[in-house]
Amino acid sequence: MKGFGTDEKAIIQVLTRRSNEQRLRIAFEFKTLYGKSKPTVVPVNPFDPREDAAVLRKAMKGFGTDEKAIIQVLTRRSNEQRLRIAFEFKTLYGKDLVSDLKSETSGKFEDLLVALMTPLPQFYAKELHDATAGIGTDEDVLIEVMCTMSNHEIHVIKQAYTASDLRVPLLEDDLRGDTSGNFKRLMTSLCMVSTFLDNN
Repeated sequence: MKGFGTDEKAIIQVLTRRSNEQRLRIAFEFKTLYGKSKPTVVPVNPFDPREDAAVLRKAMKGFGTDEKAIIQVLTRRSNEQRLRIAFEFKTLYGKDLVSDLKSETSGKFEDLLVALMTPLPQFYAKELHDATAGIGTDEDVLIEVMCTMSNHEIHVIKQAYTASDLRVPLLEDDLRGDTSGNFKRLMTSLCMVSTFLDNN
C-alpha cells in the first residue's frame, strides 16, 4: 500500500489465507508500526443482567423516560450481555425490551438502541444488505464486516442474511453483483472460504 498504487493481489492473498486470529494479529502489528487501529467493546465485569433489567424498567416506567440511565446501561455492555439483559427483562416483567425501547424513544436514538439490541449476525447481515442495496455500494461497510470476521462468523452471517425478512438472495450473489475487479475477488474469496472451511 506504500508508494504509487496498491498491490491489491498481495492484499487479497494475505487476508484471504489467514485465520481471523492471524488477521487480528496483523492488525495489531499494523497499529504498532503505523498508528492505525480498530476500536473494541469489552464486556463489563462484574455483570448482573437482572440488576440492569431493573434499571431499564425503572428508566421506562411511569411518566417520561430516563434516557441517561438507558445510555449508561446499554452502551457499557457487550452485545452478548445486552441480549442477556433482554432475556432477564422478559423473565422478570413479561415484556419485550426492544418493544419497550421503541415505544419510549424515537428517531435516531431509537434506531441506535434497536441496533444495540440486535444479535450480531443479524446486525451484520442487515449492514451488508444495506451496503449493497440501491444505487452505489458502501465498500467501507463490506470491508469492515468481511475482513474482520472469522470464517465461522462469516458463515453464520451468511445464514442470517439468507434467513432475514429482507427477502434477499445469497450474500455471495449480492457481493458479486455490487462489486468489481480485485475488490470483487476479495469479497467473493472471503465469502467462499467460509463455506469451504465450514463444510470440512
